[in-house]
Amino acid sequence: MPPELTANPKFNSLLDGQMTTATSMEQNYYASKDSNYADLVAQLPALRSTLVQLKDAVTTAQFTHSEQPKELFKTCLKAINAGIRTIESATKLQAAQQYGYISDLLSVDAAPETSVEDSEADSTSESGLATVTNLCVTKLNVVLGGEPTIVETGSRLDRLRNEMEDKFRRIQAIAREKATADMAFARRTLNTLFNDVNIYSISPVFLFDIARLGPQRAKLGGLRYGVGVGLRFEIASVAHCTVGYAWNLKPGPGEGAGTVFLALGVRELFY
Repeated sequence: MPPELTANPKFNSLLDGQMTTATSMEQNYYASKDSNYADLVAQLPALRSTLVQLKDAVTTAQFTHSEQPKELFKTCLKAINAGIRTIESATKLQAAQQYGYISDLLSVDAAPETSVEDSEADSTSESGLATVTNLCVTKLNVVLGGEPTIVETGSRLDRLRNEMEDKFRRIQAIAREKATADMAFARRTLNTLFNDVNIYSISPVFLFDIARLGPQRAKLGGLRYGVGVGLRFEIASVAHCTVGYAWNLKPGPGEGAGTVFLALGVRELFY
């Protein structure tokens, strides 16, 4: 491969991104086929019910605490609604497509510290359960002084989330291992093509040959030595053809002074 391509940081970044995307798709597929995945999906109705109850509790608190900033309620309810929509979308799909929505709900990372001012701007995690807990229980309910209904529903939501995330981590770990193994050959192949393979090459060849011919009788048979030179033409570092001439250094009766030689060969690059 030309160095202008293999040494181009932008090209290498794009190529690595494509391989990462392919690995992620493989991981999602294996995760959706995991035996524990059905248990995770079975908890979605209970999760939706808990979010609806939390929404009702927050809506009621909004009327009883009208003196509190409306923005706190708005960001909380927005996160709850996003979570409910994500669950409803997940229940309408199956396998790998469904897995993407469940992944949005169950972040295995710590919930980001989202302020009221930038919570609307951060849309990447707005449907996650950790965001609901952060905005509704950790932030809003502290300002409200601890509404019992929000506390109780929020605790139930956290129990469900923790249980589902534990299953999610186990599923992800197994799926990631399988996907990485699947893509290992593709990565090795690309590495060979970009770093080890030449489109073509021509190189000189030196030959030294020794053989014992028998049975030895007078000047017939015995040891023979030969030296030669030639050229090797190689295509894609896989197939090669070598042609040249070798001289017989110790010719016997009736033997020629040398001969033309030709050799063809292939080799496996991708192991």
